[in-house]
Amino acid sequence: IVRRTIQLAAAAPPLSFDGLSSRRRRRDRSTDSPARGVTRRPLDGRSSRARAGVMDGFNQIPDDLEGFREAIDAYYAGCARVCECLLRGVAASLGLPPDACDAHFGKEHTSYLRLNYYPAHAGERFASAATDLDRARVATGAAVDDADTPLSSLGGPRLGVNRHFDAGGLTLLLQDPDVSSLQVNLNAHGSGDPEWVDVTPVPGALTVNVGDMLQVLSNGKYKAPEHRVLASPPGKVRYSAPFFYNPAYDAEIAPLDRAAAPRYSPFAWGYFRRRRFEGDFADEGLDEIQIADYVTDKGE
Repeated sequence: IVRRTIQLAAAAPPLSFDGLSSRRRRRDRSTDSPARGVTRRPLDGRSSRARAGVMDGFNQIPDDLEGFREAIDAYYAGCARVCECLLRGVAASLGLPPDACDAHFGKEHTSYLRLNYYPAHAGERFASAATDLDRARVATGAAVDDADTPLSSLGGPRLGVNRHFDAGGLTLLLQDPDVSSLQVNLNAHGSGDPEWVDVTPVPGALTVNVGDMLQVLSNGKYKAPEHRVLASPPGKVRYSAPFFYNPAYDAEIAPLDRAAAPRYSPFAWGYFRRRRFEGDFADEGLDEIQIADYVTDKGE
């Protein structure tokens, strides 16, 4: 299933980068394939009822790629099963019943699969993994990669995806084994400067990432890592397929272990997702929502 997904994802024509860049609040260098937002139901976005119930997009399956829909559906279902098993292991590690997370996800989980394409960098401002982008930005001026600066004036952005935390429960990432661009900040939950290290892809393996919701559910015992993607090297394109395993929209997110002092106050995933979505794709004049907004004084 994984091999077939990779083959077909590479064959799918990417959406226009210029069109996407105008809609992203934090510009990056990735583009989605038309199969982004693959969900459990065949939503096409044409009905008002469908639009009212979905925040993360609609299925956009190319009609001229034989076997594409079947491969993507099979991969999506397989990822969901893997995440279900992983969360049962997480619950057991916390001393909780294996099904402790089931009620938050279940059949109504709002997961989605993206197929990302990162074009090869033009070369002029390409930053290798050894480049300290944080110090470089300070040295050259904070506005060097400002969203209002035309990409043609920048000579190419240095990041494929800006630094961020995944909002959901778990992320399963299928990386391109030939291009290592993903980095994680080892100091995300500490003090001091960021310390970025490569997450080198392992052929035949999936990269597992903890999201914000699992950090809250585990009362901070599992921490969501901050990560980013460097621009692809000159002459190399990169593909990736992240599967985001997310709770049901109406799930109340709070620490599962009620016997411990909660570090987070409860909130609804649907509300959190909508606010994070607004922060990702539009500037509503509000700070982007973070789980830090729900940290309590208890357990600190």
